[in-house]
Amino acid sequence: MNGFKRFCYILFAIIGIVLIGALILCWVGPWTTLFTGLIAYDWYLLCIEILVVLCLIGFAVLFIRGVTAKKRKDILLFSENGDEVRITRSAIASQASYLVEQDGTCYAAKVVVKARGGRSVDVKVYVEPHEPIDVAQEAKKLQKRLRSSLDTLCAGRLNRLEISFTDPRLPTDLSTVATGAPTGASVDNVESVAEGNRETDK
Repeated sequence: MNGFKRFCYILFAIIGIVLIGALILCWVGPWTTLFTGLIAYDWYLLCIEILVVLCLIGFAVLFIRGVTAKKRKDILLFSENGDEVRITRSAIASQASYLVEQDGTCYAAKVVVKARGGRSVDVKVYVEPHEPIDVAQEAKKLQKRLRSSLDTLCAGRLNRLEISFTDPRLPTDLSTVATGAPTGASVDNVESVAEGNRETDK
């Protein structure tokens, strides 16, 4: 967020607080008579009207920004002399999946990449072992491997790395991968595919 945007947000917040306070004081507290009497003055009404208009403009701007804002799918690596180099979140997720599955002991079930303001990156990896493993030891290896490679890929913008281990894959799921069925298919889906193949052979 640049300085001008920050200034506008702070100004909008102050205007809203002053307007709400001026209206509430007309009904709450021992000073209600005083603030109710101020409404009779033209300058006070003019100030209230100006504050209302500014609040409406601020709400309209926030609404338009909320409706039209698009979530960026890339992260800015560096910018120099008007030139920019960016990397997509899908590229980071693909690299993380490759690193997890590199030694063949684990499968990257899901990779979530979040960009903080388009300038820093948070990565969460859901790891599914092929068989029971020493989670603590494997986590250290993966954390070191992922942190080193992803930080280099993101030009030092990797902020948080989180690794979450799930239950080991079932033998049925592993045979499914070996026979070319879709990765991550459930046991019921594999049985349905097998039954369909038998009917086709008949």
